[in-house]
Amino acid sequence: MFGYVVVNESELKIKDYNTYRSYYCGICSSLGKRYGLSGRITLSYDMVFVAMLLTDLYDEETPPVDKRCLLHPIKSPQRSLNKYVDYAADMTVLLAYYQCKDHWQDEHSLLYKMEGGLLARKAAAVAEKWPRQGQAVRDYIANLSKVESEGNHDPESVAALTGNMMAELMVYREDEWAPTLRAMGNYLGKYVYLMDAYDDIDKDLRKGNYNPFAQDYNPETFRDMATAILTADLAECAAAFERLPLVEYSDILRNILYSGVWIRYDQINARREHEAAKGKNKEVR
Repeated sequence: MFGYVVVNESELKIKDYNTYRSYYCGICSSLGKRYGLSGRITLSYDMVFVAMLLTDLYDEETPPVDKRCLLHPIKSPQRSLNKYVDYAADMTVLLAYYQCKDHWQDEHSLLYKMEGGLLARKAAAVAEKWPRQGQAVRDYIANLSKVESEGNHDPESVAALTGNMMAELMVYREDEWAPTLRAMGNYLGKYVYLMDAYDDIDKDLRKGNYNPFAQDYNPETFRDMATAILTADLAECAAAFERLPLVEYSDILRNILYSGVWIRYDQINARREHEAAKGKNKEVR
């Protein structure tokens, strides 16, 4: 489910994009330093949002540093490093491991089994360090498997499982901001799950895989119906976000929440329109 909570680069100032990249490189560095190559391959842009949000919320002064790495041996990319970046890296490993387990159970892919094996001890260490978050991810995988096997096709209730998990991952510590962060995580998690289902609907219908939209799928109304749900969840997420006293990275974070989250949506729709046009051209011939 990675790849939906990203920045819209075309609408960012260069300095803001460089800051965003510095957090991405910071998470990469943290993963490599503490979890090795197998940890680094779990890297995604999604957790940059969490790292920057928590850094801004808790006013952690984080000057970027220049440091070479294997991927950039000549030019030294800037990295932003702090405890919230490390936290985002920990959650990345935890999520990646349990997603590998879930994919192995669903698809019996040896690739996921091998990756899960490499991450098992690392994820166990993360879960021991962050027991609340670890339990939330374990509960999520177990409950999702149960719901899917029972054939529950109510998109909102199924998506709520991901929302519950993301609510816990968004909370770094229990304090005055925890309720607002949980509200944000809840709606963001629901959006991510449903966007993934929206993305996969064609493939899942073709292969007979579980998809919460499959039972009532109507090609004439599907896009409008799914868009309404996605928009409502993001609106609630944004409403919670605006209650947080964010200053330093507010422009970047708003870019992600109000624009970046729709990039994959636009790509999905463009792909479907292209495929539909190709189909019509074949019929004419």
